[in-house]
Amino acid sequence: IEIRQRQFDIQQQRISLNNAFNQLNNVAGIADTSIVELSAPKVIQSTPLQQFNYQQRYALDSANIMSQQLVFNTKYRPSLFAYGNTGLNASSATTIPHNFGLSAGLHLNIPIYDGGQKRIVEKQSLLQLENLRQYRGVTTIQLQNNLASLQKQINLTTQTITLLNAQLSTQETLLQIIKDKVVTGQVSVTDYKNALQDYALNNQNKIQAQKNLRLLIKQNNKKKW
Repeated sequence: IEIRQRQFDIQQQRISLNNAFNQLNNVAGIADTSIVELSAPKVIQSTPLQQFNYQQRYALDSANIMSQQLVFNTKYRPSLFAYGNTGLNASSATTIPHNFGLSAGLHLNIPIYDGGQKRIVEKQSLLQLENLRQYRGVTTIQLQNNLASLQKQINLTTQTITLLNAQLSTQETLLQIIKDKVVTGQVSVTDYKNALQDYALNNQNKIQAQKNLRLLIKQNNKKKW
């Protein structure tokens, strides 16, 4: 009865595996129908960058605000323009020297009063820069907290996998001892079955922990960008 139940469970797992491969084929856009054993993915934890994307964005946004302010301030600088024109009004070639004109001049523009617009725009630019600075500070703290939390989870999950490996190694030795004692009648088959179930459960826990570790490392690598 126990063996048949386990065979049924294995068959259900095969169905789930087949469905998973079908989804993988659809995502990859391939027509492969064979089921193969996938090797464990190599997910390596990357080193943090010297500068994050949000810092570059802050620098660009700040430079944009400052450049707009400088362009706006140019309107309040004194400006001097030179202009000139020429003209000709004659109906025949003989009268050209008497109908040719030339004029030139200078235009000086000195802003006197703008109703306080320059001061208002400068305050707006300073407020925008302060908002960006506050945003950068909050983002920095959030990123540091998230990275610290992820690193702690990675360390704890790695320690869990190490403990499970040690426990599985001990259980393998214990299973061999129990198996020998079952043959001599010192231990019941039920005890051997229970030991096998404990070993299988710990092995599943190890697989789940390895999966969680890869996901945490992937999330950690993404945060560092």
